[in-house]
Amino acid sequence: MGDMITVTGEKEIFRKLEELGSKLEKEIMNKSLREGAKIIRIQAQNNAMSMVGGTFAGKLRRAIVIRRGKTRGRRLPSENIIIDKKYNNDFVHYPHGSKSDIKSRKTTGRRSYIPAAIEYGHKLVFMGHRTGKRVPPIPFMRKAWHGKKRQAMDKAMRTLRDSIDRFFK
Repeated sequence: MGDMITVTGEKEIFRKLEELGSKLEKEIMNKSLREGAKIIRIQAQNNAMSMVGGTFAGKLRRAIVIRRGKTRGRRLPSENIIIDKKYNNDFVHYPHGSKSDIKSRKTTGRRSYIPAAIEYGHKLVFMGHRTGKRVPPIPFMRKAWHGKKRQAMDKAMRTLRDSIDRFFK
């Protein structure tokens, strides 16, 4: 998505997190981030079903997952809502005349990634020829993010506070 939520003004929570130790701190942060990300993931899955429709929407719904982001050193953890790579065979389109050898990973011709084409729109191609028309975007992921980010942040902060309170009591 590229957008991030930054929480400021919660100095007491972060001070208490530092008291817990590095391993427990990451565990609590990951749990709370995942709880917040679930809200956005569920909305994105529902958007895929209602906005995209058809049998492809069911595949798209199953492919929307939460993955832990990579962290280095003391950087804060992150959770990413992505399209799972194991569904790529269903989502990569090879136009007429293109070939793909999965074993050697060699591809001839152009290929397109269908979820991105749905999310951002694309040019219409018929029988290998460009028509000059544009298919409008169906922003199922962006709508989920913009519609639920405040609710997701609140849920993550509530989970974080509850986890800290449970540990210190």
